[in-house]
Amino acid sequence: GWDHAKGEWLLFADADDFYVEDMYDIISSNADSEADVIYFKKESVYSENIIQKTDRDVYIDRMINNYYANGDEWPLRFMYCPTWGKMIKRDLINKFNIRFEEIRYSNDAFFSLFVGYHAETIEVVNKVLYVLTSRPDSLVANYCSKPNELRIRAEVHYRSDLFLHQHQMCKERSMKQYLLLMFNNDRKLFKYYFFKLDEIYPSKLSALRDISKDKSIRFKIKFYLYSFLIWTRVV
Repeated sequence: GWDHAKGEWLLFADADDFYVEDMYDIISSNADSEADVIYFKKESVYSENIIQKTDRDVYIDRMINNYYANGDEWPLRFMYCPTWGKMIKRDLINKFNIRFEEIRYSNDAFFSLFVGYHAETIEVVNKVLYVLTSRPDSLVANYCSKPNELRIRAEVHYRSDLFLHQHQMCKERSMKQYLLLMFNNDRKLFKYYFFKLDEIYPSKLSALRDISKDKSIRFKIKFYLYSFLIWTRVV
């Protein structure tokens, strides 16, 4: 689609979502912005009853609220993975040839990371532009429980963290949640990434601390013991 786009700005939408009623007015009032990317808030509702709200992707509004509280752009630039809810300069996309990956899950993660990385300036608008819908058969439903989903998503976010780590820009690791999912659901995959942890962390020990942070003592004992057994190649 963007190979044929002619406008100054690009906006994206999933087929099962929609924009707010005053979307055109919101876009028009920001059309003259000199920023490369403009980030907006979102709402989420049930697909079969759009009057009823859900808590899907609440982290996005939290990042915007934090931005207004402390001015920290980093989470928006590098952790706001979806492409919806943004106005993106077409020239930025063309200049750096930023494209979606041809994969089933998380195909927009690197796109959004590169947009955030290459944008000279960003703007954040404290308004809702986009409305997500939730339904039981969507790609994000029953997260990481479908065949190969965890493997595909984990690889994308490992590469994202690796990119930021190599550029000395990694404040948080999106891979953390996938390592926890692997530990609970796919030990073989966990073992594979265990030996790659020091590629995205200063050390394996710092990785283990981060992954188990805020977890119970019981979990930490189990987690550290299993990690030690992997480290010594007992399991």
